[in-house]
Amino acid sequence: MNREFITVCDVKNPLFGPLGTAQIYRAQKGASVSEINLLDLGLKNMATVIKRDLGIDISRLEGAGAAGGVGGGSFAFLNASIQSGIQTILDISKFKVIAHDADLLITGEGKLDEQSLDGKVISSVRDFSIKNKIKYGGICGMIDVSSISRERIGATFLKDI
Repeated sequence: MNREFITVCDVKNPLFGPLGTAQIYRAQKGASVSEINLLDLGLKNMATVIKRDLGIDISRLEGAGAAGGVGGGSFAFLNASIQSGIQTILDISKFKVIAHDADLLITGEGKLDEQSLDGKVISSVRDFSIKNKIKYGGICGMIDVSSISRERIGATFLKDI
């Protein structure tokens, strides 16, 4: 019996390198600089072994760094496709149909940072709201973005606690 695997993720980070999973998420995970470099080398080595042994190159795969490398691993070992997590949830929930006539959309983010603007819930709600001329705002536990990014987001954030 054939199985189809789909990996959904909300980040596009590659597996390793300056924008890779270890380098980008180090502050969230509490690893030291030396541990980060070691993790990054291990992820690069994993990509090298996968390419050598399976003939699959995950080194530049968008989303390979999601969930610490689950994106790249599922692609290599399960032949999984990688899809945007938020787009998958919006499709399943029929968000665009339900929200189309809304007067206001409110979304949330634990920590609004520069990554929130690229493929996460808040950016998708923002894009939908702008396209459909619907007001929107957000509730965030912490806001850590530049004033330029705040302008790019364009939302009124209701709470920064």
